[in-house]
Amino acid sequence: MSYGGYTIWAYSFGDNRRSFALVTYDRNGTIVEQRGAVGARYLYQITVDEPNQLVRFSGKGGQQATSTFAELRVP
Repeated sequence: MSYGGYTIWAYSFGDNRRSFALVTYDRNGTIVEQRGAVGARYLYQITVDEPNQLVRFSGKGGQQATSTFAELRVP
């Protein structure tokens, strides 16, 4: 997903933990931030709700995690 001129990728961990990594890249493909998020694993869908400024991450077994636009801030 793109946000504020940056690209944010969500990566699953291979050890079955119920979390995932969010890695933010700048326009040159350089990593500018990495953080973990809890609540879902093995993501299959990311939905952006612009009016409410939320991003919903849907994972295996109906697990869901949400993040606000503010939480997805970039440096």
